[in-house]
Amino acid sequence: MKTKLSLLTIGALLFLGNICHAQSAFSVDVDKIDGSTNVIPMAHSGEVLFIGNQILIKENASTADYTTFNIDEVANLHFNYSIESINNPQETNPITLYPNPTQSTVTIQGIGSKAEMVSVFSITGVKMMEQLCHDGDLVNISHLTNGLYFVRIGSHTVKLSKL
Repeated sequence: MKTKLSLLTIGALLFLGNICHAQSAFSVDVDKIDGSTNVIPMAHSGEVLFIGNQILIKENASTADYTTFNIDEVANLHFNYSIESINNPQETNPITLYPNPTQSTVTIQGIGSKAEMVSVFSITGVKMMEQLCHDGDLVNISHLTNGLYFVRIGSHTVKLSKL
């Protein structure tokens, strides 16, 4: 029986890389029973095959070579993914809310020259309020109960604590 795991199917990792333009790194760590570890760097096109009692690891689609391990010699396989940096070219000015936490009003900074719709959601996803704001505007949240809220401004979401 041949089982194939593509690294693209492990989690939602490629989604993050494509949406956020992340600089990322994959690796497979093979912990052997003798205590040694082999770290194999992987490309997004890499693959891991389980064939009979063998584990075959291919670093990327352009290479024909596999690193092979006898399954009886392997204690653990670790699939590692790290984001080294995120560069979102659309986000030149980060949105900030201050003071945060707050008791009554919050100032919105970083919207830019156009007005944006500001929506405040509870942690359960219920829209609590909405208003059109410009950069530097105050939003009054004194009527909301104390807790954590998510503030959606255009395509940005920021956490806000109400005391």
